[in-house]
Amino acid sequence: MASAIQGRAQREPPSDPSGGAAVAEAPANGAALRGTGTLLLSVIVPDGPGQDDEWQVEVPREATVAQLKERVEELYEVPVFVQQLQLTRGVGDPTLPDDTRVESFAAQPVYLLAQNEAVSMHDGPLPGHEAIDELQEALQVAMQERADTARALQESLAGVTYQITFLRPTEAGGAAAGKQVRLTLDALSLAGDAQCMAELELFGAVGLEPCFLTFGAVFLEAEMPIHMAGVGDGDTLTLGKEMPHEDDDLEEQALLASQIASIEELN
Repeated sequence: MASAIQGRAQREPPSDPSGGAAVAEAPANGAALRGTGTLLLSVIVPDGPGQDDEWQVEVPREATVAQLKERVEELYEVPVFVQQLQLTRGVGDPTLPDDTRVESFAAQPVYLLAQNEAVSMHDGPLPGHEAIDELQEALQVAMQERADTARALQESLAGVTYQITFLRPTEAGGAAAGKQVRLTLDALSLAGDAQCMAELELFGAVGLEPCFLTFGAVFLEAEMPIHMAGVGDGDTLTLGKEMPHEDDDLEEQALLASQIASIEELN
């Protein structure tokens, strides 16, 4: 049964270059898609040491694990009854209950394993060996198509640059409090590289003060291409002093949004 969801896949972003999603070797989930009420999750399918498949799944913020499974079936043709979602990669580790909201584990990778007890949990007839082979073949074709799409998108963004503003909030204190810098970056620049460039401009060196790069209150992993995070030309990224949390004070978030809006109006 496990072979039905295993296979070698490459990372694939959405087919629309105007949108974005984060992808990395071990990405934090929950990258908010700009202008939407959705989350883009990275579902990892273990396939041997260093050979994990990684699937992107967009779901509403209020979605449950059950709805995430339905979306995986819709996108990757893996039947819901086969899916076992968990926050760790080990066989036999605790699984996520279907009524769990995905937003509650948005900062963690999600692993997809085959149900060890799919037969006992499925009410309808189970697919035979031929059906499983057909499913595996369909998955491999789909993954190849998505890999081709990823390569095409990367080629289409070659040479594309964005003007990005980096803001150090006033409340962060320190040498660069309230300052901003505007940089020209490649669309596929990694967030970590972009942060280093911004720190050099704002502080004169890297690592002098705690810095956490965010876009729309969502933390950007160092290995995340900025375009895949939904960042576009003219956007503003924030170099906060602390890692953002879901329960951050709403007044602080409103103040930061106001500062960013003022900057973008001036630009």
